[in-house]
Amino acid sequence: MSLKILLVEDNDLAQRLGVMLLTSLKHQVDKASTGNEALEKFFNVEYDLVFMDIGLPDMDGLEVTRRIRERNQTTPIIALTAHDEGAKKQDALAAGMSDYLVKPITAENAQEIFTKWIKH
Repeated sequence: MSLKILLVEDNDLAQRLGVMLLTSLKHQVDKASTGNEALEKFFNVEYDLVFMDIGLPDMDGLEVTRRIRERNQTTPIIALTAHDEGAKKQDALAAGMSDYLVKPITAENAQEIFTKWIKH
């Protein structure tokens, strides 16, 4: 099953690696580098899942998620962060994110996310 995924990541290298990995798993990937770009894409395309970096340059991923959740409660949004801190995880979940993933995205942790959050 091919998924339509939005990868929101401001780090160019992390973004390229994420796109390469997810497309190698046969999924369609759109990318966004800022919160505003993520909102524009999300509200114009139907995505199966969003990987959302918490730290973005114009609007953090928590605020982007809050704005998405005002209009969409169902699309899984997975927090991406470089830090495995309990407080950050709680902030992400409180903002409406579905789950929390410490970077980098790997085939294994991506598959765990898909299994947990995508209804087949």
